[in-house]
Amino acid sequence: MCKKKAWYRVAMALGTLLASGLLGLTAPARASAQEAGYELAAENDRLELYYQPESLAIRIRDKDGGYVYDSCGPEPQEGDLNATYAGMRQSGISVECRLENGNVKTLSITEDGARVNSQGMEDGFRSTIGFSDGISFEIEVTLTENGIRVLIPEASIEESPESADRLQSIFVYPFLGSSYGYDNNGYLFVPDGCGALISTGTKTVAAENYEKQIYGSDLGLGAFKSADVNGMLKPAEEIYMPVFGSILEEGKQGIAGIVTEGDEYCKILAQASGIRTPYNLIQPKFILRETYQMKLSQSGSSLTSNQEEKNPGSFGVTYVLLSGEEADYVGIAKAYRQWLLEGGKLTKQNGGDAVPVRLEMVLSEQEKGLIGSKTVTMTTLEQTREILQELCGAGLSDMNVVLRGYSGDGASGAGPSAFSFSGKTGSKSAWKKEIQALTELGIDVSLYADFTRGYEEVGGYGNKDEAQAINRTMLESFDNGAFNWLAPSYTANALNKFAKKASGMGMTILSLDAFGRTPYSNWNRKAVSTRADAVRLWKQADTAGMSLNLYAPFAYIWERCGAIYDMPSGSSNYYIFTQTVPFMQIVLKGCIPYYSEGWNFHANAKLDLLQCVEYGAYPTWYVTYEDSVELIDTASSWIYSSQYAVWKDSIIREYGEIKEGLGSVSGACMEDRVVLAEDVVRVDYDNGVSIYVNYGKTDWTGDGVTVGGESYLVNTAAAAR
Repeated sequence: MCKKKAWYRVAMALGTLLASGLLGLTAPARASAQEAGYELAAENDRLELYYQPESLAIRIRDKDGGYVYDSCGPEPQEGDLNATYAGMRQSGISVECRLENGNVKTLSITEDGARVNSQGMEDGFRSTIGFSDGISFEIEVTLTENGIRVLIPEASIEESPESADRLQSIFVYPFLGSSYGYDNNGYLFVPDGCGALISTGTKTVAAENYEKQIYGSDLGLGAFKSADVNGMLKPAEEIYMPVFGSILEEGKQGIAGIVTEGDEYCKILAQASGIRTPYNLIQPKFILRETYQMKLSQSGSSLTSNQEEKNPGSFGVTYVLLSGEEADYVGIAKAYRQWLLEGGKLTKQNGGDAVPVRLEMVLSEQEKGLIGSKTVTMTTLEQTREILQELCGAGLSDMNVVLRGYSGDGASGAGPSAFSFSGKTGSKSAWKKEIQALTELGIDVSLYADFTRGYEEVGGYGNKDEAQAINRTMLESFDNGAFNWLAPSYTANALNKFAKKASGMGMTILSLDAFGRTPYSNWNRKAVSTRADAVRLWKQADTAGMSLNLYAPFAYIWERCGAIYDMPSGSSNYYIFTQTVPFMQIVLKGCIPYYSEGWNFHANAKLDLLQCVEYGAYPTWYVTYEDSVELIDTASSWIYSSQYAVWKDSIIREYGEIKEGLGSVSGACMEDRVVLAEDVVRVDYDNGVSIYVNYGKTDWTGDGVTVGGESYLVNTAAAAR
C-alpha cells in the first residue's frame, strides 16, 4: 500500500473515532498493521490479524492499546542480515531442503521465489506454498481468542518423486516475538530443565546459540550413544515441555508459543543478539528428516545418508499474546497450564493440607564376584514394617513408599518384566498381606520397575525386543551399568503384564523409571516403530487400571501421571542462560504432585529445603535398614548414605519443616513468583496464600513482613500481586 493511501485511511479512521467521541490514538497502530500490502484476515473482540498474501508475513494488533506483533520483527540496519536471514525475516515460512548433491539449503518465500496461493477462511487464511522441484505444503493461520494457531497438515506435504530434493525441516514465523540489540527490558524463555531465561537487556558472553530437540534427541536417528563406562558426569538437562516464549517488555508485551502438533519432531532455537545477528529470536523448527552415518565396514568407514521416509504427522503451533502483568515467564507458564487443562492433559487437584513424602526402600541388590554373584539383603519385610510404623507414629502419615529390589536378583539384577519376590526380603504372599495392612493405614506402596532398559547379563527379553538405530547399530547407553534400550512395543506389553500381576496383590500404583522420557525410533526389522509411535504406545499402554508414578517424565505423558518423581529443579546452565526459573513447577503445582530428588545427597541441606518450599516440591529419602556400605560393590553404589538409624531424626525434622511450609498450599496452583530482593522470593497461590523464602543469612523486612535469615514465612493473608 502506498504511503498516500495509508495516511488517507488514518485520516478516515481518526474522523470516525472522533465523531464517536472515542480517543483516536489506536488508529495509527491499525494503519501500521495494514501497510505494505497487508490485508485484514480476521478479527475478534480483542485482536485483528493481518497478513501479506505473497510472503505470509503477519501482524497481530491488540485492540486494547493498539500494540502490533509483527512477524518480521524490528527493522534491520544495513548489513545486519545476510540474504538467508533477510529472507527468513520477511517470510512467514522457510524450509531446509537437501539437494541432489547432498547439500542442505535454506529456502524462504521471498528470497527464493516460492509460489504462494492464499485464500481467506472464516477466522484467518490458508495458503499453499510451492518451492522448487516439487516440494509444497499448506499452512493454515487462524485467529483465536488470545492469539493465533498455525497448522501444517500432514496430508498437504508433497514431494515430487521425479526430483531428488527432499524436505528436511520447516521454520514457522522465526522472527515473531523478536527484539533487536541488547537494550531491552525483556528476555527469551526456553524450557530447558525446569526453565531458563535468556536476557535481551544485556550483551551475552556466550559464543553459541541454543538449539535442542523437545523430549531429547532421537537415539534411533542421528543421536547414537554408545556405552561409556567413564560417563559418570551428570548430563545436560533436556527439554521437558513443548513451550517457549518471548517477553518483549516485561509487564507490557510478550508472546507464548505452544507446539501443539509434531512436538516429537520439533526443536527449539533461541538466538541472542550479537552471536550471529543483532536479533534476539526464539522459534520452533520442525524436523522432517535427519542425516546419519551409515557404517560400511568393520574398519569404521561410513557414508552420510539421509532419512528416506519423512517423519509422520502434522505440525502446529499455538501463540498466546500476553499483555500487562501477564507479560512475564509466569504468564507464559499460566498460558501453557491453561492449554493443558482445557485439553484434558492436566486436572486440577482438590484442596487439602496433605503433604506426602516419598521413601525409596531398597530391599536387596546384586553384588558381583569373581565367580557369579550374590544377593545383598538391605531391608527385610519386617524391618520395612518397623521403619514405616515408627515414621507414621512420628507424624509422617502420608507416605509414598517405593519398593526396590524385591526380587531375588536385587534392584539391578531383575529382568525388565520380572515379577518375583525373594524369600530373604519377604515372600510374595507375605508382601501381599503387608501391602494391604499398609494401605489401610493410608500408606501408598508401589513397586519400582523399568521396562525400557535392558541391562547387561539380565534376561527377560530377546534380540527381537532390543531397539536398533537406523544404521543397524544397537541402541546402547550407560546409567549405573551398560544397557540396551528396548523396543517401545515391548515396553508397553511388559508394563501391561506386570501391572496385572501387581494389581492382583492389591496394589494400585506402579513407579516406572525411564518410561515416558526420551522417545526413540526403533529400526529393528522385527518391531519397527517411529518416534511418534513410541509416544503413542506409551501414552496408550494398558496399565490394568493402575496409576503410574513416573521418574522425571516429559510433558507428552503427564496426563498419565499420578505423581512425578525426581522433578528437575535446575537447567543446563549454559553460558547463554541468565537465570533458571521454576517454570515447570508453576505449570504443575496444584495439578500433579511432584517430589524432589533424594535428600540423602544434599550439598547444602538448608538451602535445598528452602528451595523445595519455594518450588512446592515434596521430599524424598532413600532408606535401608543396613549400612549403605554394603552397596559399594553393586549397581546401587550411588546410594552412598541411606541407613535408617542415621537418617531417622533428619527425616522426621525436615519433613516437619516442609509440612509447615507446604501444608497450606496443597492442591493450590501457583499464581505468581516475585523476586523481592537478591535472595528473597515470594510465591503467590490461587488460594490467597503467599510463601516468602529468604535464602540470605540476615533477616529481610519488606512487603509488610519480616523473614528470618535462611528461613521462610507462610502468609495466609490475600496475596497482592
